[in-house]
Amino acid sequence: MRLLTPAVLLAVLASCSGREDPVNEAAPESEVPIPPVLPVLEVTAPARASWFADGFDVVGSGSAGDAALDALTLNSEDRELGSDGSFSIAHTAAPGIAVVGTRLTDVDGERAVDGRGVHVGPVRAPGEVIANAIGLHMHDSLLDDDSPDMDDFAGVMEAVIESPGFGAFLAAGPPIEQGGVTITIEDFSVDYADVDILPYDGKLEIDIYMYGVESDFHATGSLVDTDGQMTMDELVMNMDVTIANNSSGIVVDVPFAYASIDGFEWSADDFPSWMTDVLADTVQYSIEQSLENKSKELVGDLLGDTLSSFAVDLTFADGEIDLSMALASVEVISDGLVLWMDGSVEAAIGMTLPEGAGSLTTPGAPPDLPLSGARPFNVVIDDDFINQALFAFWHSGALTGWSFLGLELQLMTGEPLAPPLGPVDRAIMGLQLPPVLTVPVDGVGVDVSMGEFWFQITREDGEQIDASLNLRIAGELVTTDDGISIQLDNRPAKVLVHAGIMEAPATLDPGDLASLFRLATPTLMGKASSAFPSFPAPAIPLGEFIDVDALDGVEWNLADLEHEMREDGWVVLRGGVTTD
Repeated sequence: MRLLTPAVLLAVLASCSGREDPVNEAAPESEVPIPPVLPVLEVTAPARASWFADGFDVVGSGSAGDAALDALTLNSEDRELGSDGSFSIAHTAAPGIAVVGTRLTDVDGERAVDGRGVHVGPVRAPGEVIANAIGLHMHDSLLDDDSPDMDDFAGVMEAVIESPGFGAFLAAGPPIEQGGVTITIEDFSVDYADVDILPYDGKLEIDIYMYGVESDFHATGSLVDTDGQMTMDELVMNMDVTIANNSSGIVVDVPFAYASIDGFEWSADDFPSWMTDVLADTVQYSIEQSLENKSKELVGDLLGDTLSSFAVDLTFADGEIDLSMALASVEVISDGLVLWMDGSVEAAIGMTLPEGAGSLTTPGAPPDLPLSGARPFNVVIDDDFINQALFAFWHSGALTGWSFLGLELQLMTGEPLAPPLGPVDRAIMGLQLPPVLTVPVDGVGVDVSMGEFWFQITREDGEQIDASLNLRIAGELVTTDDGISIQLDNRPAKVLVHAGIMEAPATLDPGDLASLFRLATPTLMGKASSAFPSFPAPAIPLGEFIDVDALDGVEWNLADLEHEMREDGWVVLRGGVTTD
């Protein structure tokens, strides 16, 4: 998955490169003026695409052309310029991609510019596990919304209980030994079921009501060897459930369970009626005792398997990216369940990284769950996890090393790249720093920054242009039922951009070339939003974890998503649940 496609990028540059305003066109030969000697700006530090834990110094020097040097600005702020043209400026930058734009002007208004990007802030090593990267609050309505649909735990349990395979599960207990008779239950069937789940701090109270229960059995003894049938008007199971997580995984415990049967009747072929009457109460009691034990197994399997489905290891982006989530803790609270998951995203096969490279990490403890405005399914995601995913895309090499011949470029853009950038013999492009998402100073929306987006263009005449774009652009989170993505705001006022020209033909003004690249940036960013990586909404494939026909192909999916980017960097998703 790529943030910017070469076809889009080159089409935008092609549309801008033919403009006459950014680059001086040659006048008729008889009117050719003597071009001015421009000032020269040389920035020696920070190195392009370098990595810093905190601030850094901007160091360089300037030399005059036809006129004396007048002023130096750093990111549009006036800075002191030494009498010899040198400067050294201690610069503090916010975490993320620092966009460094310097501009040197002389008294005639001629200028020289430099733009570069560096990564600032503490980082995590590639693929480092992020503790409590994702939090999940399952509201009590997700446990039980009092509807018969399978969009809550209670509905799933009802579907399982009413399924044909559930009868075999209940019948799998040990035989009943009464009065010298061994009674082996062979099957159960349930007409319909109703499940109530009520959370308390530290436990769940679960009541299971089964109606129209029937069972076949076989009885053997010294005097009998016969088949029979049992019927129950109502079978009720009451239990308390605790849930914990340890090194071996989810642990579901049932410290209390009670089963009771109403309207119990049984009969058997060739079975004396007096024996049926004598054994009825004890057989009923034995069945209740057996079902109390089976209820513990039932709840443990259903809840344990469903919750375990949140621990996933998957590979995506054509096998380039590995994502892992492991359940760190689970807690029962008065209005639902709270799960925290450790997570990591890593490039399966990555390019060689510069020293100190890693994904941006920002301070801040996970928010307390539940948050206000809870809906059935509530997710909080650490921005560290999002930036680790962006870093992994970049580390995989998917955003670097695009190389094209001139004919290939023309086929992609629909026209040759015009002067001064073309005609093109070959072009190489790539992002030399990972894209980074941060929270804006005003706390509204998001900021996305990209640094050292390099362009190396070799023209057919052998001249070479090496340039880089460095930018920070405002954006907002956009949610659909498919997940969450980032929409970039390409209005010029929302884009901070500085371009650097490392090499250019002597006949071209580097400042004019930088203007050309800056001119293309807003359009380029508007085209890029559709290609920005999106993060899918969580989906739970119930049928893969609970093996009953009623759940075959059934998934829990988020619907009617709402989102929020908190000032502490956590992304919040709230939604309802639908089944597919």
